[in-house]
Amino acid sequence: MKVIRTIALIFAALVISVFLYSFFLPSDYNIERKIRIIADKQIVFKYISNLRLWQEWSTWTSKQDSTIKFSYKGPVVGIGSIQSWNSKRMGKGYIKITKSTEFSYMKYLLNMEDNISIGQFHLKQNQSGTEIIWEIKGSVGWNPIAKIFSYFYMDSFMGPDLERALKNLKEIVESRKLEVGSRKLEAGSWKSVGFYKTRIDRIQGLRYNK
Repeated sequence: MKVIRTIALIFAALVISVFLYSFFLPSDYNIERKIRIIADKQIVFKYISNLRLWQEWSTWTSKQDSTIKFSYKGPVVGIGSIQSWNSKRMGKGYIKITKSTEFSYMKYLLNMEDNISIGQFHLKQNQSGTEIIWEIKGSVGWNPIAKIFSYFYMDSFMGPDLERALKNLKEIVESRKLEVGSRKLEAGSWKSVGFYKTRIDRIQGLRYNK
């Protein structure tokens, strides 16, 4: 009985210690990742402000979860646009754009199984391209276990998904920019060929008439 009592006292002491320790930890969390994309911010913003295009670069897609089903409401882009999902793995949730400043900022509400957080994109263009800062902020309340998890593990839990998504976005935008550029170059080359061919035909025609 003494052994059981001792174990119970130790366990109770640990629980109390965890509770007291968590009291001094913040309830709020803030996860941030950024990347530089070699493209104009107008092009980059198109892939962010249109929630239907998130399927092309986000890590939360059917490629990672075959059971997930998406639906959309509201406008295609901008304030009021909503993406909802239902999945056996990720549960239910939705994203709703709540604020948008064209080509430079977007804010959205993220609801995952009634856990609310706020996401933000900041876009800033410079000589080398567009820098994107992606933030997700939220609060876990006063739950001791949730506060400890949030403080020590939330960044490592969600951060890698943000990193992979931003890298996907960078690859898509930059590769399509190259495709457009190559098409323009190819079109320009054919125009040049046509121009010189016309000039040669004219010269040959003049010589023949002489």
